[in-house]
Amino acid sequence: MRRTTAQLVPVSGTTIDAWVTLLNQAQFERVNLTEGLIGDAPTYRLGSIAGFLADSIGEWELLFYVGNTKMFSSPSYQGVTDTPISIAEIPAEGRKYPTLYQEQLLNHAIEVFDLSNYLAQFKDEFEVGLGSLGRQLALFLNRHFNSHGDGSYRCSICTTV
Repeated sequence: MRRTTAQLVPVSGTTIDAWVTLLNQAQFERVNLTEGLIGDAPTYRLGSIAGFLADSIGEWELLFYVGNTKMFSSPSYQGVTDTPISIAEIPAEGRKYPTLYQEQLLNHAIEVFDLSNYLAQFKDEFEVGLGSLGRQLALFLNRHFNSHGDGSYRCSICTTV
């Protein structure tokens, strides 16, 4: 299964709060497995930052996952071409790029990539009447990816593939 991720883009003057999870060796190996770091087509690769300072711990090396997928840049948003779009649900100070909520971003992607006709073939999978096509797509994707593991939900897309 291919996953998409939000990616952090370093921008001078922009700050965010981030959480750090401390893992022992067994936990680290398990997370590497579950996050798709191991295998023929890894979802992520491992990066590191030396000299990371943390209160009461001191200086240490910080390891983090870096997505192997390309970052989405909008081909055109409010007159700006090839621009990353910030996700509004992730608080930040000093953003330089346009910011959209996830539903707005999905609607924007549907519009700029002209996906309405393509998505229409899956209309039976969507819960119509629940807002924009972007919202319906988000609800479908959440149900789809969260339910496939236990076999309780099978969409027509997967049963025909």
